[in-house]
Amino acid sequence: MWGARTLPEYQVIAELLGFGTGVVLWVLLAQLAGRMVRRVPGMLWLVASSLLWNVCGLATIVLLLCGYELRSRGVVLVHATGVVGAAIFPISFLLLWREPGSRNRWQDAASRWLLRIAYVNAVWVSALLYSCLVTSNLFYTRLGMYAVPVNASVLLTAGALVLLRNRLARLSDRLYLGLTLVGLWGSTISVILLDKLHLTPWATAALVIAKEQSPFLAVVGALFLFARFRWADVLVKTSLRVVAAATVGVALCYIGRDILPRLASHSSPFPNSVATGAAVALLAAALLWFPEFDHWLMRATDRFILRRPDYREALRDLWKDLANVDSEPDLIACAEQRTSSILDIDVVRMLARAEFDRCESNLGEITDAVWELPCGDPRRTVLGGAELDVAVPVRTRGTITHVIVAASGGCRRSLMNEDLEFLTRVAGLVGSRMEAIASERERLDRQNREALLQRLAAEAELKALRAQINPHFLFNCLNTIADLIVTDPDKAETMTVLLGKVFRRLLSHSDRQVTPVADEIDFLRTYLRIEEVRFGPRLRVRMEIDPEVSNESIPSLILQPVVENAIKHGLAPKTGVGNLTITADRDGGFVRLAVQDDGVGAGSTATPGQNGGLGLKIVSERLQTLYNGRAVLDFHTSDRSGSRVTILIPSQLEA
Repeated sequence: MWGARTLPEYQVIAELLGFGTGVVLWVLLAQLAGRMVRRVPGMLWLVASSLLWNVCGLATIVLLLCGYELRSRGVVLVHATGVVGAAIFPISFLLLWREPGSRNRWQDAASRWLLRIAYVNAVWVSALLYSCLVTSNLFYTRLGMYAVPVNASVLLTAGALVLLRNRLARLSDRLYLGLTLVGLWGSTISVILLDKLHLTPWATAALVIAKEQSPFLAVVGALFLFARFRWADVLVKTSLRVVAAATVGVALCYIGRDILPRLASHSSPFPNSVATGAAVALLAAALLWFPEFDHWLMRATDRFILRRPDYREALRDLWKDLANVDSEPDLIACAEQRTSSILDIDVVRMLARAEFDRCESNLGEITDAVWELPCGDPRRTVLGGAELDVAVPVRTRGTITHVIVAASGGCRRSLMNEDLEFLTRVAGLVGSRMEAIASERERLDRQNREALLQRLAAEAELKALRAQINPHFLFNCLNTIADLIVTDPDKAETMTVLLGKVFRRLLSHSDRQVTPVADEIDFLRTYLRIEEVRFGPRLRVRMEIDPEVSNESIPSLILQPVVENAIKHGLAPKTGVGNLTITADRDGGFVRLAVQDDGVGAGSTATPGQNGGLGLKIVSERLQTLYNGRAVLDFHTSDRSGSRVTILIPSQLEA
């Protein structure tokens, strides 16, 4: 093969397929890694070397397809340039694996020496490869083709043993290291087997593809292990899709070119039509089947390769937990604990914006959902012990109020794209729940303020109403005393003494809005003694008080205006004896107070605000203010049977 003018057709097809797929994958890697070039040492070397290897390899095959010979100067130059890209491949890996600021001096020194060896090897191997342009000695060609994969395999295996020995605490990390070494040695073993063995065309094609694309496996393993490459999961999934699609395409081409024509020629007099129809049906079946296959392939990748949970289910469970939390500190603690557990990382903390003060000037400018912290950034040490990787802003009502910071830890791969998308969704859920808690707190505060204002307004109104009652009551009593001074001085003296007792009680209870039924009845008895002095035997009073309601609370001075109204408008104009009945009992969930007289009445159309007098109007307004419509005042009057006032007050003991 080394001295041949061109390659066999099956090998050209294999090379074309391998390098074509490789270019797609490495261009994808270059696009994804574009933002990481400056932040991750070695990423630029990795992108450059991989693209150089695959693009030049594909260009070599294109030149051969255009008729150039394998030993022509143009083909040799392009091929040598591609292999030079593979020669500098180890440099990128050693830079990716190197830990900046390592406290292990021996490990740091070993890292520097391995890098120097990698630079020297890249130089002499490149010189050896380009020497093929001026010499036709096949020994240099064979030596260069062996030197590149062997140098990479040996050097990077030594680098893994030296640089990664203390960074493989997790089983998944050891599996990723194994994937890296398989990719490195797969290329070397493929080169040796292709050179030493005479294989079938299919086996040769498989080894050619393995030789060219095994390094991609090594890169995937390295990125999963230690590079801060957030799109590694995207790269893996897309790569698997590309490889799966290419494999299906090759299989369809082989079946349509070789198998179907042979089967059709033996089974039908129209072999071309049968083969064409079968090929179309096979293609349609593949198109219909591939999306379902892709779905299961991605699920298997998440579960077995990326080893991540079902983030949709995790978000649903997290929201259920957050919805049961009613305070901001508990919300933060719940989000931190659950998110750390789901992502399986060392640290997840939610900091207030003021706690992240080193970047206060930049926080307001964040437009991305995730803010990645590069190596050496002082903001990585905000928590002291943990080296932070990313910060995700939490927005409440459009304003950044908190920042979720995460540290994956030294023994775990960095957070990848879907992990960070999950963290972003968590920030959104936390922000929404914070808004809900803040809204609920504001609603309660508003209700409390409104209740306080209503209470203050009610108290002011009640005081104003009581201020109207006291002068009104005093005015009536003084008029009565003035009349008695002329007609009956002894009664006037008795009334003056009783009036003093009444007003001492009024002054002592001036700040009380409610009073027990028993106290209100005692006050009413004192007041009625004044009226009995005035009316003498013409006034007969009967009280029926149910002991069960004696401790119920009712508005203070609520019955005196009603009794005064009954005497003034009902009994005073009546000729002869007048009867006044006062009752207090329970009526369902209410305390029922009733004042009934058998006086002259005031007509069936009377209302508390009209013929009922000022006293009943004030009583009605007090009940409305205190009980907001839940208390009832019923006023009934008749020319024949007098008047009856019934008051229903909600029972406090029942409530």
